[in-house]
Amino acid sequence: MDQTTILMIIGGAIVAAALVFVILHMLYVTGQRSRSMLIGKLKRYAGIRSFQVLNDITLPYKGQNVHIDHILVGFFGVLVIRRVHLKGEIIVTPSDDHWTNVLDKDGFKKKRIPNPLRESEQMELALRSVFSEEGVYKISIEPIVVFTANRMLKMTGPGDLPVVKIGKLRSYLAQPRFDKDRDVDVKQVCSVIQKRNIEQGK
Repeated sequence: MDQTTILMIIGGAIVAAALVFVILHMLYVTGQRSRSMLIGKLKRYAGIRSFQVLNDITLPYKGQNVHIDHILVGFFGVLVIRRVHLKGEIIVTPSDDHWTNVLDKDGFKKKRIPNPLRESEQMELALRSVFSEEGVYKISIEPIVVFTANRMLKMTGPGDLPVVKIGKLRSYLAQPRFDKDRDVDVKQVCSVIQKRNIEQGK
């Protein structure tokens, strides 16, 4: 192998590595933007109601660590939020372990994604376990999946699931049950969650 060929191979490898870096960086930036957008909406909703928003909480559950994207704590109870940023069409099949993400109009490009409803339910179970261990009872906990791509996303499946686009989050939270006062001590609940947050000490 001559020197020119070697240099071409090295150059190609550098270009490929640079492309991978750019793509990963773009995905990271997009993810951070969607995260900030959702946090902003939750904080605006919570602020005028004396609710609290917790982000990136990791709780122990059955020997594992369960990451919770966002938690809204109010007088109604707790809303556990799984944030997902995907484009294309999502074929929602509630009972399956995976959903299908169709990436093109013709339906040829597809990928399987873990069922985010199952993930949000796991978050709920972890939170219930922590509350039980800390002696906090009779707290209503509701899981929800929020897709942040909004205009670039189409969802196909049952319409009565706790799954919404970020543009519909406001109307979702406008439901009467979120205005109901169940005498939840917001500060105490947040304190218990933060106390058990594994990431807190890192």
